[in-house]
Amino acid sequence: MRVGLLGCGAIGTFVLEAAAAGLTGEARIVAVGGRPASPAREVAARFGVPYVAPEALPDWDLAAVVEAAGHAALRAYGAGYLRRGLALVALSAGALADDALYAELEAAARAGRTRIYVPSGAIAGLDTVGALTVGGEGRVTITTSKPPAAWRGIPYVDDLKVDLDALAAPRVLYEGEARRAVALFPQNVNVAAALSLAGLGLDRTQVRVVADPGIVRNTHEIDVDAPRGRLHLRVENVPTPTNPKTGYLAALSAVAALRKLAGPWWVGV
Repeated sequence: MRVGLLGCGAIGTFVLEAAAAGLTGEARIVAVGGRPASPAREVAARFGVPYVAPEALPDWDLAAVVEAAGHAALRAYGAGYLRRGLALVALSAGALADDALYAELEAAARAGRTRIYVPSGAIAGLDTVGALTVGGEGRVTITTSKPPAAWRGIPYVDDLKVDLDALAAPRVLYEGEARRAVALFPQNVNVAAALSLAGLGLDRTQVRVVADPGIVRNTHEIDVDAPRGRLHLRVENVPTPTNPKTGYLAALSAVAALRKLAGPWWVGV
């Protein structure tokens, strides 16, 4: 299965490393797309994979594209790939909080007779969340806790005037609906969007964002309270060395998605 990769940040580079090590099963990365000023050209060359402009990826006889380039890239190129009949593995799930983009991608997928895949990313249990909330009943919450360094450089946090370096105890930075959380923390809580899409939607999924100086792993706790069952799970991710906002599990979920897409079995999400 021939696959294109859009973006070569922490996740994209990991996907290339996994493909080079034979961990993507029957899926092969045959082209890398990225902006001219991005690291994509250099990273692609390191792995011996051709670099192309993002809009040229569909010309490489691909079956799918893995989007690992951020919200803006998904908005700019996602619908075009889908209309050309390519499956799209969308890692920037937070962008789907934009209802117009969601509708555009859905229409493009239908026109191209293909599908959009949103991996679990840095969390787990999306299949169970979806099952428990069939019929739209219940309550879904997620608490995302990361070391203070992961919350630096975010305008909303800057406006709170929180001294991240001086925190001696966990500090709640945000508590509210998922739609606003995704807008305020576009690089940190894509998981909230994926959880919302699996369950009750962005306006009914509750999010708590915490800066915790007592942890070293990016941690997500999911609670579902539904009429036919309850779910509580905790996932602890080791942050990638190059980007403390991103855990390894987010990249691993993309690799697992490729293995499923290219193979004969699809178990779970």
